[in-house]
Amino acid sequence: MKLTAAFVAATAAVNLDDPSLSVPSRWDLYVSEFGKTYTAGPDKTAAFAAFKDNDAIIQKHNMRGKSWTLGHNEYSDMTWEAFSATHLGLAGIELNRTKDFTAFDKNATYADSLDWVAKGAVNPVKNQAQCGSCWAFSTVCSIEGAYQISGNPLTSFSEQDLVSCDNAAHGGTDDGCNGGLMDNAFKWVKKNGLCTEADYPYSSGSGSPGFCKQTCSPAVTLTGFKDVANEKGMVAAISIGPLSVAVEADKSAFQLYKGGVLDDPKCGKNLDHGITAVGYGTDADVGKDYYKVRNSWGATWGEEGYIRMVRGKNQCGIANSASYPTGVKPIAPVAPTPPPAPTPPPAPTPRGAPGHARWSFTSLTGASVQSRPVLSADDATVYTGCDDGALYAVDTKFGAQKWVLQLDGGGGGDILSDVEVSKDGKTVYIGSADSYLYAVDAQNGTKRWSYKTGDQVNSSPVASARDVYVGSSDGYLHAVHASNGTLKWRFKAGRDADVDGSPVLSADGATVYFGSDDGRVYAVDADTGKQRWVLHIGDGADPTAPVLSPDGATMYFGTTSNGSPGSGLFAVDTSTGKKRWMFKVGDWVRSSPAVSKDGKTVYFGSDDNHFYAIDAQAGTQRWSVKAKGGVASAPIVGGADGATVYVGWDDARNAHLHALDATTGTQRWKFKVARSLYYSSPVLSHDGFTVYIGSGGGVGPDDDDAGRHDSEDDYLYAIDA
Repeated sequence: MKLTAAFVAATAAVNLDDPSLSVPSRWDLYVSEFGKTYTAGPDKTAAFAAFKDNDAIIQKHNMRGKSWTLGHNEYSDMTWEAFSATHLGLAGIELNRTKDFTAFDKNATYADSLDWVAKGAVNPVKNQAQCGSCWAFSTVCSIEGAYQISGNPLTSFSEQDLVSCDNAAHGGTDDGCNGGLMDNAFKWVKKNGLCTEADYPYSSGSGSPGFCKQTCSPAVTLTGFKDVANEKGMVAAISIGPLSVAVEADKSAFQLYKGGVLDDPKCGKNLDHGITAVGYGTDADVGKDYYKVRNSWGATWGEEGYIRMVRGKNQCGIANSASYPTGVKPIAPVAPTPPPAPTPPPAPTPRGAPGHARWSFTSLTGASVQSRPVLSADDATVYTGCDDGALYAVDTKFGAQKWVLQLDGGGGGDILSDVEVSKDGKTVYIGSADSYLYAVDAQNGTKRWSYKTGDQVNSSPVASARDVYVGSSDGYLHAVHASNGTLKWRFKAGRDADVDGSPVLSADGATVYFGSDDGRVYAVDADTGKQRWVLHIGDGADPTAPVLSPDGATMYFGTTSNGSPGSGLFAVDTSTGKKRWMFKVGDWVRSSPAVSKDGKTVYFGSDDNHFYAIDAQAGTQRWSVKAKGGVASAPIVGGADGATVYVGWDDARNAHLHALDATTGTQRWKFKVARSLYYSSPVLSHDGFTVYIGSGGGVGPDDDDAGRHDSEDDYLYAIDA
């Protein structure tokens, strides 16, 4: 949606909840005010439908003149079901609720009102986002308050420390984004301490708890906690400091709360959301006593991130699970005892030296990793498929499995397709020999949808913001809606052709290019599936997946051909489909080439036992490296210096990943793997410091002469680039 500057400026003076405005007008204002962007189609339609339903709830409620109002906020485009699935997160109340109730003096008197925010004991409102981590935010808020009240500077402590580390794997009882309980979290902090937010910032907003960072330094601890038995003790407890409480965040009353004192007898007491009571008082305008409560849905929700809830009625069960920490204090740094001077050992190869393995990962089945891996945008996860028919997500720091999804092939559907990640990083796409294209949730490994083609999907998918394109062995290129996996269009290549080569999209997303084994390369309109041009290379020629020059004007691909025009590397004009040049080699070219970032050099390997660097303009050889076997691995160019080419090949009975100087072809280092790299291709981290590659397939150094696999597992490697 494109809005004029005048329209955008005018929104500041318009009340988004004004009943005199039409729903479409409010929708336009909403999209502008909250900076919403939607892909065209189902996502935008669903968002508007949710907004319209919520708008009706808001207008109907506000006409009743209650002590609280509802209004639009950043969550108005979500149904309650979608919102509650990601923004609550309390668990374990009935089973784990402690009975360590504190007793308060019945004769004590307390101030008429108290606001720990105004007293400087509460940090700015935080946002748990799409993770069921409310329990962690409630816990941390009450610890931060107690820490400041006991005479320390107001400090922001780490919710992520709890979300990632307070779980069964690390001696805790909570469960990250799947929920937890504040009392359990207090126990964990007592045992382990808690790091600062600066040392361990929040990163689970997309729904993944992540892996526990055990290198941060705990800065605060506590001696225990106390539970509040009922609402009679709430004011006394809040007088000590911020109080962790739980409520039933009852649908529209919470999701769409805008302001005032919530006093809703319909609000239940099935506790599902952890928040923090940070004060109390009386609203003279409506004549109601209230608790001031800090939420964790960001400052655009409610009264700048807070809600006032009626006092004395156990509103939404607020008194049913209230607790606060005791003995909160800083952890003093311990000066280390100097160790005795050791005998100097032999100097080891320093960690971080080029060609040094950071870690290796093998699946439980030891399956071959012939799928080219791909990284998440933040470099925290590497995704790869294996020939056991499973898709794996692996932590890039430790090489530990985050999740695995066995695809429907159940081990019969080998994965030779490379992995593709959606533009927003939320979905992983992969094809399988079981004839399906799969869309998988990148955070938790659950299947979003699957699309069935007519034959094996060995082609690697490529995704735009709206669609996913993939070839199949039935001779079709398929365009599939990314939102739901339904067919948009399919394009038939030549008669009896397979489309096993991977497609590539133009930079503007308007054209998809691909080859088929009928000896042709096609350019197809990405939106309609209509052919723009076709280049006939030669009967029997099988083109590899194409790659584009940095300016998108030239496409490069290799061919396998026993006839005319032979095997080699082609350069083709992307606008016309006309051949610019061909560089012939002595045997098949099985994998995609790579182009230098300046667009001047193209790199590729061949079964003639050579790896080549070719002038991208002239099509002439710059240099070549002699291998001891065929080079079918697709290279990648980059590294920390941007001037290294990484490629794998099998050197007789040994398999190595080679790092070559991009200008001269001189070997910088090589890394030996356990098995074959014949079909395996590397990928670089975004910072250029780590290269990942899988092994397996072919006749590797640990197979016998007949190519039979022995008991050695196949691995995904992370190697210092």
